[in-house]
Amino acid sequence: MRKDDELHAEEDRRVKKELETRNEAEHVAYRTERLLKDNQEKISAVNEVKVAL
Repeated sequence: MRKDDELHAEEDRRVKKELETRNEAEHVAYRTERLLKDNQEKISAVNEVKVAL
């Protein structure tokens, strides 16, 4: 059983890292959208960037 755990440990670490990376990317996208929405009046039409997800 321990050998089986060791065999899957690397895969578990890879999956965990992938999930953490995906969650961080989603969080950054949310924060960016929120920042743009909250500061829309401060952003000039020339500088406004629309993010298509």
